Amino acid sequence: MVNTAVYKIYNDGSHFVASLLAKQGGKKPTAPKAPDLARDLFNVLYLSALRAGKQGEVLKAELRAGLLSSFPELSDHIETYLDEQIERTLQNLYRRKKRAYRKANMHKWTYFITITYDGEKMSEDEFKRKLKRCLANFHTRRGWRYMGVFERGELNDRLHFHALLYVPAGQMVGELFERKQYSTKRHQWETVQDNTFFAERFGNCEFDEIDEKQMRYGNAAGYILKYLEKSDERLVYSRGTPDHIYMALPQSAFVCKFLDFVDKFVLFDSVIDSEHIAEYRGRGISDHFPDRYDVIDITPHFEQMTMFS
Repeated sequence: MVNTAVYKIYNDGSHFVASLLAKQGGKKPTAPKAPDLARDLFNVLYLSALRAGKQGEVLKAELRAGLLSSFPELSDHIETYLDEQIERTLQNLYRRKKRAYRKANMHKWTYFITITYDGEKMSEDEFKRKLKRCLANFHTRRGWRYMGVFERGELNDRLHFHALLYVPAGQMVGELFERKQYSTKRHQWETVQDNTFFAERFGNCEFDEIDEKQMRYGNAAGYILKYLEKSDERLVYSRGTPDHIYMALPQSAFVCKFLDFVDKFVLFDSVIDSEHIAEYRGRGISDHFPDRYDVIDITPHFEQMTMFS
C-alpha cells in the first residue's frame, strides 16, 4: 500500500531531516514595492563598512552619518530606522546562509576548488563570465555539480572563485598534477593539486579532494558561506541543486522524532542517496498536491532493503 504522507526533507549537516508536508494555499498577489532610496543607500553603506572591518557602534556611526548626509529628514527617528534596517539585513543574511548551507549538505561533493584570476589572460568580467559558462557546460555534458562564490583576497585584493565541486567517475577534464606554491597567508611553501585545463584557461587553481566525512566535520561549506556577509556576490551553482526535496516515506524510514517548532524526524542515512539528489525530483507520484509539488514514493524500494527486512 502506498504511503500518502508526504515530507519535506533537508540535510542539517549531520542527518537527513523530514517534516510532514501539509497542503497550503497559493501565495496572494502583492503590490510592487515603491522604490526606497534610503534603504538602497543603507545597503551600499552597510556592505562597504563590513568590507572595511567596521562593527558595533563604529559601524552604526558610519551608517548614521552617511544616511543623514543624504536624507536629513530621517534625523528624528534615525536610531529606530538604523535598528530596523540592520535587523532586516541580518535576517536576509540568515535566510541566504541557511538555504546555501542546506544546498551544500544535501549533495555529495568530490572537490573543494579555488581558481585564481590571472590578469594576463583576460579581464575580471571575462573571468567571471567564461568560468560560469564553462562550469555550466560541464554540468550539462559531464554531469558536474558545483556551488561557489567569487571573492577577493584579503592581502592582495585578487579575485578568486571558491566552490564545492562534484565530478562523476570518469568525467574529469584535463589532468590533475601537483605543484609548489608559497602561501603569503601562512608564510610557508605548500604542495597543491592543480588542473591543466583550468590552469591554462583561467589561472592557478587548487583541487582539494573532499569526502562525506570532511563535509560533515570539516568547514568546506562554511568557508564559502562566510563570504556572503562581506560580498554582494550571489552564489554560483549548477541547475538542479535543491536545498530540499519532497518524498512520500514509510514510517520505517524514521530513526526518531524531535520538536523544532513542528514535529521533525531524523531519517536513516540509507534513505537518501546524496549523489543522485536530482533523480528524486520531477518523477513519481504527484497526485497528492499536483498543483504545487513533485514527490516520489520510495516505499516499495525501502521495504526491500535487507537491513529492514
